[in-house]
Amino acid sequence: MTKWIERKKDWLGSHKQKREGFDKQTEQKKKTKENDYGVIFVALKCPRCGSKKIKCHTSRPPIRYHICRECKYKFKSIEEN
Repeated sequence: MTKWIERKKDWLGSHKQKREGFDKQTEQKKKTKENDYGVIFVALKCPRCGSKKIKCHTSRPPIRYHICRECKYKFKSIEEN
């Protein structure tokens, strides 16, 4: 035979409190997104062959590491402030 589980007092209220905390966290994330910044994009060329077919394989700002898809030359670029 099955037994009814006794409902705890204020079981829904605790859920509302958790939801309010979640809403505060999402508001903080939205504020930080508004304060994000961008950088000026400069089209890169390979220093060896001059090709524009460049791939960024690692990014650890402010330094980015690139490889030329034509001559396979590896080089890095530095982000300016």
